[in-house]
Amino acid sequence: MLPILLGEKVINKIPQFALEAIEVLEAHGHSANLVGGCLRDILLGREPGDYDINTSAMPEETQKAFAGYHQVDTGIKHGTVSVWIQGQQVEITTYRNDGTYSDGRHPDQVSLGAELAEDLKRRDFTINAMCWSPKKGLVDLFGGEQDLKVPVIRCVGNPWERFSEDALRILRALRFASVLDGQIHQDTDKAIRELAPTLDKVSRERCAVELVKLLKGPGAFRIIMEYPQVLDVVVPGIGRMEGYDQQNPYHCYTLLEHTATVVKNVPPTTVDRLAAFLHDIAKPLCRTVDEKGIAHYKGHQAKGAEVAQGILENLRLDRSTIQQVVTLIKHHDDNVDGITEAGIRRMLGRLGEDAFDHLMHLKKADNLGQNRERSNRIPNLERVCLVKEEILANEKPYKLNQLAVNGADLMELGFKPGPQMGKTLEKLLDLVIEGDLSNTKEELIKYLNKHR
Repeated sequence: MLPILLGEKVINKIPQFALEAIEVLEAHGHSANLVGGCLRDILLGREPGDYDINTSAMPEETQKAFAGYHQVDTGIKHGTVSVWIQGQQVEITTYRNDGTYSDGRHPDQVSLGAELAEDLKRRDFTINAMCWSPKKGLVDLFGGEQDLKVPVIRCVGNPWERFSEDALRILRALRFASVLDGQIHQDTDKAIRELAPTLDKVSRERCAVELVKLLKGPGAFRIIMEYPQVLDVVVPGIGRMEGYDQQNPYHCYTLLEHTATVVKNVPPTTVDRLAAFLHDIAKPLCRTVDEKGIAHYKGHQAKGAEVAQGILENLRLDRSTIQQVVTLIKHHDDNVDGITEAGIRRMLGRLGEDAFDHLMHLKKADNLGQNRERSNRIPNLERVCLVKEEILANEKPYKLNQLAVNGADLMELGFKPGPQMGKTLEKLLDLVIEGDLSNTKEELIKYLNKHR
């Protein structure tokens, strides 16, 4: 059960700039409250990412109340004015009613000047439909406080209506269930499954934001296991993992359970979790079965990297994240059993330090998601990580810019710029890594003069 902070404890957790926003509006005769996600996070003892105020003031009245403050009309037609107070941004929105949602994503029209209850009624989930002010205290019309204690994700009112208004709420429900490690209410769950195909209406960028937050949550394993067909709308290929028998002695789980287990066992970073989620995405596409009935998945790493790149590009993720995830998937099955220090240094040179660490996370988690024989290989991976740390601590070279000589030194010896110079430097690095040469300028130049 999550801790809930109530009463005076809530007041002590609300920053002064947010209280000032409420005080200014009330001083001008308006009702105002801290509302939505920031209040939810405060009740959980977490630091909100942003602060929202809802108010009876019309937008022009809000602007007048905050004359002298820096402000921007960020969404004036929807009743929102952004005000900077004590250097912090606060979003202030007039109580409103939303009209119909013909596109399944945005209201066709917004009616300003509604009552507080109407404004709260239009929100997505009960845990996001509470508000608070120093005068009124906590206003909870839909049981959000109790749902937050469980926690349970439950739509405000009819879930079919809420999800039909905005299909992104389907993915948001899964995200909150993962981040809060909570359950989804029975009716909300049923509506999610029935209306999952409508996620196609939502921009891929918005889906990507929710998906990443979902995967980084402590409840990601359970959500992946319970909602693969919903996730398949956003990440095609996840659905076919459900119940998929890998038919291989190395594996004791279905492909979906293996994938969810790997996600659970890597650090909760964007790159680690996405790589874990997609690392075996192409296995069903590469399956062959031998005469003994054992399934093999030759080439699934390279094919998986290709499929994952298409998925991540479709989700409009940034190029750096895509490249890192694709690299990890491509190399996640590389064999490092018995790898020497020289081999680890070459691996560091190919991948870079960050990618090397991410790959070790993925390989350890991948082994934990297999049978005991495979999980027993983890000590070897830990040995590899220890050797890598020794390499860095002792500044043993593993990349060209760590060599004691460079291109300028070679040109002084008469080498001409071009591919051959690069090959020569790579040869020197290889000899240093193998221990055949010391990484000193004197010895490297001596070698070059002897073997040109």
